[in-house]
Amino acid sequence: CLSNLGCNFSRSCRFMSTIFDVGISLENFHQDGFLVVPNVFDEEEVASFCTEAMVCFHEVLEEKIRKGGSQIGIGIKHGFKEIVQRHDKRFEMPYKMKEIGAEKFANNSVLKCLADGILGKDEHHIVNVSLVVSAPGTSDQGWHADGPHVSVTEHLPCHVFNAFIPLV
Repeated sequence: CLSNLGCNFSRSCRFMSTIFDVGISLENFHQDGFLVVPNVFDEEEVASFCTEAMVCFHEVLEEKIRKGGSQIGIGIKHGFKEIVQRHDKRFEMPYKMKEIGAEKFANNSVLKCLADGILGKDEHHIVNVSLVVSAPGTSDQGWHADGPHVSVTEHLPCHVFNAFIPLV
């Protein structure tokens, strides 16, 4: 289903021992507003990114925040450009994530295929890469929009989407 010329949305493909039907997946995305695609990255890629990301997480908390004599509170007003505590025990960190992750995500054939089908072929780019760390005991994160809709009165095609890659 994935070729040098792009995707064939009417076929299934196999990656990482998972059958993936691009057409059905895109239909589900447009109907439900979300999509779950297992095994987009292999375990080695996930472990490598997780290690790099957690080094950055500890670096920003220790070197940039605590050793600098600062404290982090909940919410954007009490956070930093490098890291924000969204809720008790949940952090979002853009610090160095584009540098270590953007190319991996942008060059992933499955993500490129889905982006082509959702947003239009080659009409997309990565806007943000961040790490979300939820420590044990944090509350569930509610369903939410990360940004405003283009229109609140009419249903328009998707113009942006998030891809979450669990690192556990």
